[in-house]
Amino acid sequence: MILKKDLYVKNLKKEDWGVGKVIENIGGNIFNIFFINAGFRKFDKKNNPLVETSEIIDNEIFLNLTDEHNDKFTTILELEKYFLQNYENGFNGEKYKDRERIYKNEAHSLAIELLGEDEFSKLLKNEQYQEILLRALKIINKTNLIFPNEKMSFKDGLNEKVKIEQFSNILYKLLYYSENEQLNFEKWIIFLENIGANKWTIASYFQFLIHPEKYIFIKPTITQEIAKISAYDIEYTPKLNWNTFHKVQKFSKYFKNNIKSLNPKDMIDVQSFMWCVSERNK
Repeated sequence: MILKKDLYVKNLKKEDWGVGKVIENIGGNIFNIFFINAGFRKFDKKNNPLVETSEIIDNEIFLNLTDEHNDKFTTILELEKYFLQNYENGFNGEKYKDRERIYKNEAHSLAIELLGEDEFSKLLKNEQYQEILLRALKIINKTNLIFPNEKMSFKDGLNEKVKIEQFSNILYKLLYYSENEQLNFEKWIIFLENIGANKWTIASYFQFLIHPEKYIFIKPTITQEIAKISAYDIEYTPKLNWNTFHKVQKFSKYFKNNIKSLNPKDMIDVQSFMWCVSERNK
């Protein structure tokens, strides 16, 4: 088979490597190929065990690949192995439940109780904006996912009636108007910037707890680390923006699909898995 840049291939002798993409010619007849389960491998242009594949995968993982990814790359299978070594029985184990799952479940239940769609709508209709804020603060304070100084900036920024009213309406649309997802998220992050609480943790927290089946919580350092070792381009910037948020959500779905042997229930499990395996280099 003749290799050429951007061709998608599989190795018949190493099918566990998964799909590969021809990245570049590195001299003569030798090409660098990146496999999603094995990282970079070198192959001769003509004599190789590769076949072209039409298998569809998330192309984000193949964007902007460099030699740095070869040094940092860790397969999801390796991450699963580490996780199971340190968390017996995986997501069903007592250690995992005690450390990661139970308190997040409790926060999710509290979020639904205090600001579920029907309850939130009723509060808005009755213009109970201060009550909405008090409930939101209870939800934020239910976990340690957000740093204390970030919680304080959020609370301090909501020090005027007009801001509290704006917060209530913008948050409701963010959580429950799915047809305008990008627009509502952009209004949300502009509002957070205006009150001095423009952190990824704040920006992603409420969606994560209200809709854990769909959205993941963004802890910047951990999210960047896991994306980098997975060679997945989330186009991260510290400044809040829709593009990074959307890419992270796509990455979380890709990741969930690739740890399906562990049977993750939702993005609580995915976020917790990322946090747990990030400990391996400490």
